[in-house]
Amino acid sequence: MLEDVALARLAKSAGFRLHFGPGDQICRVRMYLSFKAMWEGWSKNLLPLVTWSGQRVTRELFFVFPWISLLFLLLVPFVLGPWDAVFGVVGIGLLAGRHASYAGLLRKNRFPVSSVLYYLAGVGLYCAALLASDWGYARGKIAWKGREYPVATPARRL
Repeated sequence: MLEDVALARLAKSAGFRLHFGPGDQICRVRMYLSFKAMWEGWSKNLLPLVTWSGQRVTRELFFVFPWISLLFLLLVPFVLGPWDAVFGVVGIGLLAGRHASYAGLLRKNRFPVSSVLYYLAGVGLYCAALLASDWGYARGKIAWKGREYPVATPARRL
């Protein structure tokens, strides 16, 4: 189901070094033509990509989603007195820091920095697709291009 990743792992195990380049000026590829196709592709690929090195799904979800920032912002209406401003400022500051870090990754990987505007929606969709991938592998079937394939559960770690 992940032939490109399997090929890269074989090459590495044979002692070859891998180099990922941007591919600018070489070719242009559009992987998915619809949201449904993207969802199926990500649901098929995410769990094996995240857990192959022993990382747990919950760790990935905790690491990528800005839980603490949003928690501070959600607590603002429930905190009375001068502390609500502190919680709001801390929450906004932490969220701005996550956005700045993501903008740095976008720049490093040669994506438009303006894509940082989609950070919250993107990370939410990523987490949802990871959970869908985990669920599909747990039930032993993954849908891809209109068909269902049986899959072995990769060393499932929650």
